[in-house]
Amino acid sequence: MWYNVFMNIDNQIEPELKHSITEMANGYCRILTMKPPFDKRDPDPSKNYGIHGMELRFVLLKNKRAVQFIVYTPIYLPHVMEEFKQKLSTGEMKSFPEIIGADVGYHSPEPMYEGQESFDDDCVFTGGRCFYDGSGLRAHTWIKIWLKHGMNVIWQMMEHEWQSNFNPDFDGEWQTDWEKEEPSTF
Repeated sequence: MWYNVFMNIDNQIEPELKHSITEMANGYCRILTMKPPFDKRDPDPSKNYGIHGMELRFVLLKNKRAVQFIVYTPIYLPHVMEEFKQKLSTGEMKSFPEIIGADVGYHSPEPMYEGQESFDDDCVFTGGRCFYDGSGLRAHTWIKIWLKHGMNVIWQMMEHEWQSNFNPDFDGEWQTDWEKEEPSTF
């Protein structure tokens, strides 16, 4: 069963996937993980982890190889939102945080280039050792595409990304629906 990769040795759902929606499509497992916002501020600098909005992680998984697109949202805990409103009204804060494309990357069970070192020995997507690489710059473009064209286009782009990274026979000829409609948009 395809979901077994998400269970740990105690047959419990991996914590990273606790707030997830999954579906099978085109031979891939599509995963959308929602990491709740937090407020971990502390007067002791060694314990201060700040605040963070809800994080969305789109993952396309097949054969223990995955590509991901991570988005930081401006959805914060209610008391943090109130603080922001107060700071905006007093001018202490100039603008409200925006949605950010944070990462486009891959998880592989083997190195993807010479000299690549493993990132993790217990990756939920590879089922063990993981060789990871990603780009925040590419995520900046992807967020614009997602906001304009929606989730289906992101899943298409992720399929292309998966094929580009993990299929040695992939010829690179491929277009998303938005590229067919607007080839010079981005």
